[in-house]
Amino acid sequence: MAGAVFLKLRDLFTGSETERRFRLEEKVEEALTERKNMEFLYSDAEGFHFMDSSSYEQIAIPRAIIGHLERFLTLNMKIPVEFYEGKAVNLVFPETVVLKVVTTGKGIKGDSDTVWKPAVLENNMEIQVPPFIKEGDLIKIEVASLRYKERASGT
Repeated sequence: MAGAVFLKLRDLFTGSETERRFRLEEKVEEALTERKNMEFLYSDAEGFHFMDSSSYEQIAIPRAIIGHLERFLTLNMKIPVEFYEGKAVNLVFPETVVLKVVTTGKGIKGDSDTVWKPAVLENNMEIQVPPFIKEGDLIKIEVASLRYKERASGT
């Protein structure tokens, strides 16, 4: 029985994902994308609007492509946008983002006897943070897991 490789593939235009199995001898062509740094302007029913600061060209990216990452977009944020065949297909977020704690509550006991407490961030996202985090602190959040990583330097 020959070996196989399992890949998770994402459609560049719709954002939908699928899993496929490939034999080891099969080849998969990589989609070559171009990156441009763009500035987030606003969102509406059409999608999320970005501007190329050098050419002032504006584009709209559909909500389906951005998914849960929309909660990390802030006005005037500069972020790399990937293009394939001239069409925007992805935002390239960093692994972590720094957000300000707006409100935080009292600690609660967790299953592992580690005390965590709820905190609401400047983007209205609620997460669990360690007890030493207070209102006004800047913290790093892992974008993929939506979890607290550490206190940001300079707080």
